[in-house]
Amino acid sequence: SIAGTSHYENYLWYQTLATLLNGNYNKAKDLLNDLITRFPKSNEREKYHYFNAYCLKQLGNNKDAHGILEELSLKKEPSYYVLLSQKTLG
Repeated sequence: SIAGTSHYENYLWYQTLATLLNGNYNKAKDLLNDLITRFPKSNEREKYHYFNAYCLKQLGNNKDAHGILEELSLKKEPSYYVLLSQKTLG
């Protein structure tokens, strides 16, 4: 079975990305939460959290979006999504 493999993680991510690009933020948020839950040690975890915050913001849930971005922005090791979170927060 492909479930639980990196191939499945990539499959879910591209499904999520297509959903995001189509503006279906509720479904994208659900897919992102699935990715976060299924792949807790993924190297892409920060990306999933950033886009989860993006979806929440698009859905009008600014408080939760801000909390996720703030948590990401406080990470000690700078990465693309840590820096992007800092920039998004101002």
